[in-house]
Parts: sequence; structure tokens; C-alpha cells
Amino acid sequence: ISHRMAEIFSLCDRVTVFRDGRYVATDAIAAVSPDDVVRKMVGREITQLYPDKMAPQEPGRLLLSVEGLSDGRRFADVDLQLRAGEILGIGGLIGAGRSEIAQTVCGLRPMTSGTVALDGKQLRLRSYGDAVKAGLVYLSEDRKGSGVFLDLPIAANISALDLGRLTGRLGLLDRKAEDRQARELTGRLGVRMAGIEATVSTLSGG
Repeated sequence: ISHRMAEIFSLCDRVTVFRDGRYVATDAIAAVSPDDVVRKMVGREITQLYPDKMAPQEPGRLLLSVEGLSDGRRFADVDLQLRAGEILGIGGLIGAGRSEIAQTVCGLRPMTSGTVALDGKQLRLRSYGDAVKAGLVYLSEDRKGSGVFLDLPIAANISALDLGRLTGRLGLLDRKAEDRQARELTGRLGVRMAGIEATVSTLSGG
């Protein structure tokens, strides 16, 4: 099983395509091109794999501003800015503190000094919940290790960050509310699954 066209065309005699869990076609490698295979994989004609280069533009408005950020251990005095239309990358060796910077900006790790401002408003991040309410969300680089609960149901993974709203005064989880939330979100996102009770490990990682 592979998504790498060069690998498929250099190693295989035949190629079989499945899309959304259903059989699409089997062809001899000599009879098809990479574009043919991609078209069958996605179900439509792909006319442009990469967009045209954009002309230089004026910087967008300042969205995120971090000044003098330190955690007292892994990094110190970090400044960065993110403007509308930009993608900001943080480079460094493993263990240099890249992930820790992002986690601290999102309230997952405590800061010892510095400020984080979103849309010009300085944030007080006492927890990750504060960051989410402000509009900052952290996506883990290690999906399987810290991004999801692989052995728990899809519904439980969706409700994990919203337990306060789904539990009553006695701290008991409202299963019906959890199910409604999971069905609404998976339906809106078009998640292909056996059901919300299926474990996350059964979902495609693609």
C-alpha cells in the first residue's frame, strides 16, 4: 500500500486503486500514467498539482505577537510575529525547544516571562482552555502519541476537550449530549467511519 507514485511505478507490475474504502480499478502499470492513477484516487481530474506562484503582497494585519517568551528551562526570550496570510515556521534541532515554544504559546506549558497577544489583545493563559477560548489551538506533531486517544471511541475523543459542558453537577458525563455532539461534528466534517462508537484507531491516518 503506497501513495508514492514513483515507488509504485518503479516496483509494481499492476496497480489497484481504492477510494473511500471501495474498489475502483486494477490496471497494468504499462497501461496507465501517474496522472491516471491520481485521477482514480481522488475521483476527479487534477489539472494543477501546485498553484501558480503568488506575486509579493503587502504584509497582512498582525494576528499573533509573542515577546520575551521564556519557560525557564528549554528556551528564553523568544520573540515572533505572525501576520494574516503567513505561515510561520520554527526551526531547530530535536530537543532545542521548538515544540515547547508552541506549547507555551498555547497555554499547555507555563511561561516564566513574556507576553502573548492575539489580534492586539494580550492573553492571560492559565490553561489550554484559556487558549482555546481566545482562538488558539495546538495541533500535536505526534498525532498518535499525544494528539488522540487511539483506543477510545471517536465520540470520546471529540468530547475530551469539552467535558465541562458535557458533565452535570455531580460530574457525570451526559452520554446523549456526547453522542449528539459527535454525530453533528462528524457529519459536518464528512468523517467516514463505522460509527461514533468505533475506536479512533480504525480511522484512516491519511
